[in-house]
Amino acid sequence: GRLKKGGLYGGGEPLFRKALASSVDTLGQTHQVTLRTGLSLGLVLKQLGKLEESETLHRMALKDQEETLGSTHPDTLVSVNNLSEVLKDMGNYEEAEKLCRRGLEGSREALGPRHTDTLIAMNNLATVLKILGKQEEAEELCRLSFEGAEATLGPVHPFTLMAMDNLAKILEDSGLLEAAEPLLRRQLTGLEEALGPKHPNTLVAVASLAAVLWAAGKQHEAEQLYRRACADCQEVLGSKHMDTMIATSNLAEVLRSRGKLADAETLCRAAVQGLLAMVGPEHPETYAAARALAALLQEMGREEEASQVLSGLSLGSPSGEGPAGTALAELQA
Repeated sequence: GRLKKGGLYGGGEPLFRKALASSVDTLGQTHQVTLRTGLSLGLVLKQLGKLEESETLHRMALKDQEETLGSTHPDTLVSVNNLSEVLKDMGNYEEAEKLCRRGLEGSREALGPRHTDTLIAMNNLATVLKILGKQEEAEELCRLSFEGAEATLGPVHPFTLMAMDNLAKILEDSGLLEAAEPLLRRQLTGLEEALGPKHPNTLVAVASLAAVLWAAGKQHEAEQLYRRACADCQEVLGSKHMDTMIATSNLAEVLRSRGKLADAETLCRAAVQGLLAMVGPEHPETYAAARALAALLQEMGREEEASQVLSGLSLGSPSGEGPAGTALAELQA
């Protein structure tokens, strides 16, 4: 399940930039209002993918907080964790791990092992450790974070559900599908109750559970969940949304694996056509969808059509080395 979460942050950037400039002018660089405004802008820039500028703002704010509040103040520790998240997104995992450990140790000492900030710090460190291949420690921290959140915040609190999802994903990556499945079922039920059955975050959970069920060989239920994700994405997000295209591709692959080739072809073509219109022929998702369509056509014995689709792909890289051929472009018609 590759459905992704998203959000609208672009509108907030100019507002936070204006607020930060005003705060610096009137209150000074090291005033707490200025620091918090800078951190808020940094978080918005992180979501927009402007990571270098986000990193600069987070480092400046952390330095000022260390000087004015001290290295173990709760606000400083939050900034430590925020900076670690930016560094993680930039691929600087070693420094991110060091900051995560510092944030966790500081939160445990200053706030206690069951404080929300401590649980968040555990979860952040576990995420980095998972990326670095330190699975056992990551699983232990995820479990502690989830159990602590469930005990202190309740079973359907947003952070509890996120911690549950992270633990499930670590178990899934370790091949422990039977252990991951009940957690993902609980997460889906919690999101349905808290946000509704068609909320975008709920749809992500539907796709995640479907992927685990598929890997566990529970093909019928997995197909039903993928159908639900695809239909609800169409309804809630619209036919031209990237998550809808990914859900369509997911369902097409499931149907192909189950031998429902005609239905799979219809969905594959819809995914390719939609992606061509949305992001063009050289986008990685378009490339993947077109290759999936070509493989399906080969499986159906339609080698010439498959070759035409493949000839429309740029060779050598999903990002393309040259213009896409006319055969792929004709799928848009």
